[in-house]
Amino acid sequence: MRSPSTPLSDALSAPVTLPGYFTEILLPTSFSWRTSSRGDLPWNGNFWAGASFTLSGIDVSSSSSDQKGSITFTDNDNSVASLILNEGIAGASVTIWKFYTDAPADNDPIIIFYGVCDDVSASGNTITINLFKEESSTLYCPRQRVSVETGFTALPASGTLIKWNGETYTLQGESQ
Repeated sequence: MRSPSTPLSDALSAPVTLPGYFTEILLPTSFSWRTSSRGDLPWNGNFWAGASFTLSGIDVSSSSSDQKGSITFTDNDNSVASLILNEGIAGASVTIWKFYTDAPADNDPIIIFYGVCDDVSASGNTITINLFKEESSTLYCPRQRVSVETGFTALPASGTLIKWNGETYTLQGESQ
């Protein structure tokens, strides 16, 4: 059992308790995009940039095994759209923490979602990133293509037969 910090205990005993959120999206270029719903904050040895966003469909509940949801960012200066277009987002790992103080101690926030980014939609000045929980069904989607361009240099020739688990697979070259 964890003991809450003094600021967390004070926040939880307040008449109105509004949660804050940290989001971390690990983009394909190994860049960690860290945002906070409570403005710029240091936490857990990292800097979390203040951002205007809302979460939907994400909560800690008994049905969280089928969890899906979304993050909707307000993007008045097109910085979120630029980041997504330049870095790519599909399949990127995402973690979301919930906290209740303006200066959370390292152990105060709790993880409420761990999954991957799916697709993105834009409407006016908002960008919505759809999320889903990473589980066995998401592991079938390839995160990276096997090709010379992605660092695989010892590739078998097209037409090579591979026998695996009682099945025979024929490698085909990339269609042009």
